[in-house]
Order: sequence, then structure tokens, then C-alpha cells
Amino acid sequence: MKILAINPGMLSLKIGIFEDDKLVKNSTINHPYDELCKYPNIMDEFDYRKEALMKELEKMGVGLDFDVVVAAIGGYAALPAIDGAELAGWNPVSVFGHEAELGKRVCVIGGAATAADAAIYLARKGHEVVEISRKNIGAYELNPIRERGNVNQLSVQSGVKHIRNAVTTRIEPGKVFYTAQDGTEGCVECDDIVAAGGILPLGEAATAFHGSAKEFYAIGDCAQRGDMRRAIFDAW
Repeated sequence: MKILAINPGMLSLKIGIFEDDKLVKNSTINHPYDELCKYPNIMDEFDYRKEALMKELEKMGVGLDFDVVVAAIGGYAALPAIDGAELAGWNPVSVFGHEAELGKRVCVIGGAATAADAAIYLARKGHEVVEISRKNIGAYELNPIRERGNVNQLSVQSGVKHIRNAVTTRIEPGKVFYTAQDGTEGCVECDDIVAAGGILPLGEAATAFHGSAKEFYAIGDCAQRGDMRRAIFDAW
């Protein structure tokens, strides 16, 4: 059985050609950051990425007569439902490797693990970080026995300032407004804003490959938002 597995990343595309369970060919396409910046959002990159894939398969001498196509193209970071959310120039994924482009003062909106990771990363890179969360603890969805405590301890050690039990109400240029648990309104002044609105599946992009082989499977976050254990199970 001839299988094509594709795994697009933020700036790359990994390709694996399998004969049954044996990897026979593989390659990685690196997409220049400046080239991807030409597209307003990730869905607009589809034709560009597909053309790059077809050219790479031709260069590898691989025909398109696959028995199975497996798409693991992930999800994309969504904006939170907050007035002025479009003013947030960053999400918890896009900051990695680009910390030099952010100002000194950064406000991170969100309390899940992705937001907590971004806050820790930026703080350890020398930024003054304030994290606003509805919950009374960060990375609330992680395992409470091990991961959650470790992330919160590392956040404190990294110098992240936390505003807990608060609801972000609106964003204005250089300002993030929130309502605290006691009903009072506060404001964080900052140079840049990182807004976490969750991860949405790239289902439309994945199903574009439907019909390209006898069997088609969409796995991972492009099928349904999940975690590492689910991704491993899907791949297995």
C-alpha cells in the first residue's frame, strides 16, 4: 500500500512516502516567513502550499497514484470574542521566534496552557509580561497532579505578573481593559498584545485533499481539537 503523509507546520511542510509501514522517502519544504506574510490568513496560503507540495513530489520522482492520503495539518489560533480583539497583533503561537519584534511591555490575554507558555517564553526573553485570565490558576486544562503546578511555578519564577479571576472587556491601542472579580475595572498599558482565543481545526483545508486517493484520513487538530495523547493515538 502506497501512503502519502503530509504535516504542514507554521513555516514548513513535512512529507513522508510509505510502502505499508515502511518510510521510503521523505522531505521537508521550508516556507520563507516573508513569503507567507503576503497572505492575510492561513487559509489564503492553501494554493501556495499545495503548489509547493506538488513541485516537491515531482522533484522526488513520486507519482500521485496513492492508495491512502493522511492529512495532519493542525489548527489555527482564533481571536477571542472581545471588543477590539483585532488590535491584538499576536497570538500564543506566533510569538515564538519573534520576541525581538515585540515591545518591552506585553499583555497576554488568556489562561490556558498556550497563553501561559507564551507568557513564560516572553518573560524569559526579557519582556515585562502581564497575563489576564478568567480562572484563578494558569494552564487550567492541564493535569493537576504534575503539569499544571509546574507551569504555574515556572510562570512565577519567570516574572510573569498575573491578574486572575478577571474578564477582559475590551482592547484599545496600547491598552487592555478588564473587570476584576469584585466588579472594579482595571487597565493594563502595554506595547504589544497577545490574545488567545483557542485553536480551531483546519477542516476545510484538510478536506480539500479528499478524493485524491482511495482512502483519506484527517487526523489531529485539523479533524478535532485535541492533545498530544490524541495525536499519538490518531497516528497509530
